[in-house]
Formats: sequence, C-alpha cells, structure tokens
Amino acid sequence: MKILFIATFSGLSGATYSLIDTIINLRNKGIKSFVVIPKSGPIEKLLKENQISYKKIRLFNWIVPIDMKDQLIDKMKWGIKRTINSLQEIRILSLIYIKKIDIVHVNAITASWGTTASKISRKPLVWHIREFLEEDLNKTFRNRKKSYKKVRNADRLIAISNSVQEKYQVISPKNIITIYNGINRKGLNYKPKDLFSNDKVTFTLAGRITAKKGHEEVIEAINLVNQAGYNNVVVDFVGSEVEKGYKNKLVTKINKYNLEDIIFFKGYKNDMDKVWEESDVAIVSSTAEAFGRVTVEAMMNENLVIGANSKGTAEIIQNKYGLLYIQGNYNSLANQIIYVLENTKDIKKVIRKSSQYAFNNFTSEINSQKLLNTYTELIQPISKG
Repeated sequence: MKILFIATFSGLSGATYSLIDTIINLRNKGIKSFVVIPKSGPIEKLLKENQISYKKIRLFNWIVPIDMKDQLIDKMKWGIKRTINSLQEIRILSLIYIKKIDIVHVNAITASWGTTASKISRKPLVWHIREFLEEDLNKTFRNRKKSYKKVRNADRLIAISNSVQEKYQVISPKNIITIYNGINRKGLNYKPKDLFSNDKVTFTLAGRITAKKGHEEVIEAINLVNQAGYNNVVVDFVGSEVEKGYKNKLVTKINKYNLEDIIFFKGYKNDMDKVWEESDVAIVSSTAEAFGRVTVEAMMNENLVIGANSKGTAEIIQNKYGLLYIQGNYNSLANQIIYVLENTKDIKKVIRKSSQYAFNNFTSEINSQKLLNTYTELIQPISKG
C-alpha cells in the first residue's frame, strides 16, 4: 500500500510532528509514503532526518485570519492563488500515477490540495481535521459553503478528538470518525521521576507566545499565588513568539507584579522531553485545543496537568487525570496551583495514573494501527472489484 500525504504546513506544529510519527509507524508496518509540501520550511529537515521522500509544490491554503476575511485585497490575491492551486493539481495527479499511489491523505482541513487529483484518479481520499479554526487558530474558511462541499467528498474524515468531530459532524455524519493523535514513545525508556523533590516547584506553559494560549491568565494567577505567600514557584514559558508585540505586553505585566524572578521565557525548544523532565506541572491554558499534544506529552513525562476546562483539554483530562480550572478565570487557576502546592502526596498518585493512561491511549503505534485499519477498509472494495 502506498499513501500520498499532503502536508498543509511547512513549519513545525503538532500536525507536522503527528504526520512524521504516522509515516514512521506506517513504514514499520510495511506501508510506503510520499509527502507533498507547499513550500520550503523546517518540515524538510524532519523529512530528511527520517528518510521520507517528498516534493515541494507551491500551494496556498484556503483559510484566512478572521479579521481579514472581507478585505478586498485579500480576495483579489486569493483569486490568483486559487488558480495556481488548480493548475498544481496536475502535478499532484502526475505523482499519484508515477508513484502508484493507493490513497491520498490530506493532513489538515486548512487546505484542500490533492482533492481534485484524488477524484480524477479515483483514489480514496482521507482528510484529517486537526483544528477548530476559529476557536484555536483565529482563522476561518474564505468560503465556508464551498469548503464544506469539497470536504464532504472525502471517503473518510478523521477528527483528532470527539470535540473536533462534534463541530464538523454536520459536514458528513456517516464518514467522520475520531482517531486520537499519537505521540511517538518507541525506544524511549523513561524512569519514574522523583516527583516534587526540589525546593522549587516548576510549572511549564509550552506553546506559541500568542493570546490564544492564555499566558496573561497564568501571570495573573501566579501573582495571586505569590501574594498568598507561596514563594516556591517557578514558571517557564516555552515557545516562540508568533504574535508581534505580544511578548512585550506579557513582560510589562510580569514587571508590574514584580514576578521577574518567578516567570521566565525559555524560547522554542527542540527537545521537549528534556523540558518535561525538569518540570513538575504543565499548565494548558489555551482557549481551545483540538487535541492537546502538549497535554499528552506532559502526562507521559510524569507532569501533572492543570488544564482549562475547554474542548479537547477537558476531554483528555476528564478531571481525574489532572486538574481542570474554569477557562478565563485566573482565580480558579490560582486555586488549583495552590491545591497542588499543598497536596503533593495526593498529586503524585494522580500523576502516576495519568501517565499510564496516556501510554495506554495516545501512542503513535495505536494511532497508526487505527489509520491502517481505515486505509484497508477503503481500498478493499476496490481490490474486490
């Protein structure tokens, strides 16, 4: 079986890492893969390191920031980009025939590349939905009606959580299923951590420095914790700045509350396992997470997760594999942080339980096997015919 994966983003993201992990695990099961990427970018390094064949074909996605949707200039540019996309389908179609592809798999709903080529070649189309769009990316379709119509033509839609499936159920109720993302743990042998063994308790917020991730909420909560007399807390913000000027806004607030010796910006880190090894508690304060790769990685690395009670985060934690707080309410978050500081013995039990739960449900091996089952279901009727 040969799969053509359409990577809708050439940068590094949860979707990118999930794609790479999937291809590696499918390869171990005898499945060959080829990847199309829309332009040069960091994804190329990962593809080369893992000996995954790929081709660059200049393509443009069909989503737009919400505040730009009705701008005339953007609409004019999109007309040109849409024409380029249509012409590039010929190149994708050529790849399908040359590589003898059996299934076309689009990696996210942020683009529709390869869908026309799959239709012409009569190859099954699998379409991953890894985002809410408006709620987590602050983006939307340029034309929702036309986009939904095209997505409806997929032979199988794969939502990465029940929350995502619930939102997009309206597109194709019979063809949409949930397959949770998987984290690649193969070959890694973690020893149990000596939990809460240092004088300081380290809390980590991992993710892009953007308003959607809830950094301000965390700063406000830590200020309350500090005022309450708890001076054994350290907070690390791990991630790159993607919203111009937002980090400066956060620094101003940190200085206002005199938290410079408590909250630190660590920047982007390649080795997140090392980050989690040095951390005790993960804070997931996003307004919405379609799945929550950070949540699962933290759980696997024996960090307690304090998560906002929103969408995918609450779905994973379930208020028993971590602690939930009321999203948008920094008093609620502060209360949960204080609870952790005062109840480390009980928290250790939750951490052990949540780590085991993550390994039993969210590995890339489980994910790839469910994908392989889906592929097999789609091509069997063709083989019999």
